[in-house]
Amino acid sequence: MEGVLSRVGHVACDHVLRRACQGVRDYRRTRYSRDFGRVRCGGDMAPDWPYCRSGGPPLASRTGLRSRLVPLERPGHCHNDSVGVWTDPIDRRHWLDCDYSCKQGNSRTERRVVKVPDIWARNISKRFPSDRGEITVLQNMDFAIEEAEFVTVVGPSGSGKTTLLRILLGLETPSSGDAGIDPGRAAQGVAYVAQQAPLLPWRTLLQNVALGLELKRELTDARLDSARDLIGKFGLAGFEDFFADELSGGMRQRVAVIRALASNPKILLCDEPFTAIDFVERLRLNREMKFLCAVMGVTTIFVTHNIDEAIFLGHRVIVVSRRPATIVATYAPKLTRGHDDPVAAREEPEFQRLL
Repeated sequence: MEGVLSRVGHVACDHVLRRACQGVRDYRRTRYSRDFGRVRCGGDMAPDWPYCRSGGPPLASRTGLRSRLVPLERPGHCHNDSVGVWTDPIDRRHWLDCDYSCKQGNSRTERRVVKVPDIWARNISKRFPSDRGEITVLQNMDFAIEEAEFVTVVGPSGSGKTTLLRILLGLETPSSGDAGIDPGRAAQGVAYVAQQAPLLPWRTLLQNVALGLELKRELTDARLDSARDLIGKFGLAGFEDFFADELSGGMRQRVAVIRALASNPKILLCDEPFTAIDFVERLRLNREMKFLCAVMGVTTIFVTHNIDEAIFLGHRVIVVSRRPATIVATYAPKLTRGHDDPVAAREEPEFQRLL
């Protein structure tokens, strides 16, 4: 049909995608071919494709590195016939632009840019088979976490919060729905802090902290000095040469958090990392954790049972129910003078209201 986007495996050509992807760090990994097809509008190539609905500068210059297309739930299908579909070159997922339209007889294509979240879950459910029948752990969970956002998840024990993190990491497959991490951000580094700190017993504390840097081949003197600085901030200075079996449970948990942050991730998932730490030390670690994630621009999802901790740390607090876990409420704490002090935060009316 004239004036409608021609649909092929990849519906863009080199000329268009070079403009749309300009300034995107991941462009060096893309490999497009002219054989993939062309964007046509009114019978001609649409040179103005990377423009927004309101006109103005090209897509990349308007939105910077975060201009991506949102995931398509059913690849190749949409309720809107004017929607164009193409395949992401990094993880081969299908993506769509929710408002891609062509005006017949007009060589200009109008479009709306949709921002892709760093972490997303769309209507995911998870069921496990058992001898007593199928057990539903998660049911219809839906959320999105933006770049550099710190989101805490609170819920009862055994409600499936760990399963949720494993699904987001790709370690578990949801029974229905879809979830994942933005591949562009994931390529820059993902870290996961489990409930039980998996330290290597033949390595010292410092060597365990440096493990992520070794795997990424980024172990330099400067990065090692930064790791030592983190060890001091988390109260473990002087224990650098101690082995894992010489550390307490709370110290091992701190080592796992330090190791994750030392690798300079862009995505961080934490599963109750401070449960074995005393109250006073936990307050100090909460302050350090919040400050470091903000400075480093880390997108964080932090599972905890501690409501006080969740309110202080989170830009948003997601509250989940008992199994099967569903999202029952989402709050956005607006702390002012106590935003960087967990003790002062408890005196704020906003904190008391949410508590």
